[in-house]
Amino acid sequence: MTAEITIRRAESIADYHACQQAQRLAWGLTDESYVVPIATMVGAQLHGGLVLGAFLPDGSAVGVSFAFLGRIEGRLCLYSQLTGVVPGYQDRGLGGRLKQAQREIARAEGIATIAWAFDPLQAGNARFNLDKLGASVGRYIVDMYGPRTDALNAGTPTDRLIAEWPTEP
Repeated sequence: MTAEITIRRAESIADYHACQQAQRLAWGLTDESYVVPIATMVGAQLHGGLVLGAFLPDGSAVGVSFAFLGRIEGRLCLYSQLTGVVPGYQDRGLGGRLKQAQREIARAEGIATIAWAFDPLQAGNARFNLDKLGASVGRYIVDMYGPRTDALNAGTPTDRLIAEWPTEP
């Protein structure tokens, strides 16, 4: 079933809308303020950032990754704000495919590192980031986002580890 799914950059307003819907479904979002606005995604992608979708043939997205340019200790990096897969498509390798596509594009654009935050208490997520992808931990941030209301984070502190992943294997 994942063979029919294409990982590619968002290219149209319809693609960005599909990526927004994937965000809502992947995180169980009911508060629209957590959804990355289309203008932000477009602006980031036009200026060095990256918006990837895992698209079905009908144009809907079942996975999304959004990243923008940032710095780690003065060095340019791609900061991956979010990568997620909607329920029903999880555990099929799509998250890994999104991250690998992000890595290949960043490498081709001369970016040496991708960084992102993850919840150290979500064991599956930590295992994916550290064991499967081989990222390392750069630092720990206490309550990075403050209180959240989404399905994954409601009622818990948002302490995060910052992963750093070299684009050269």
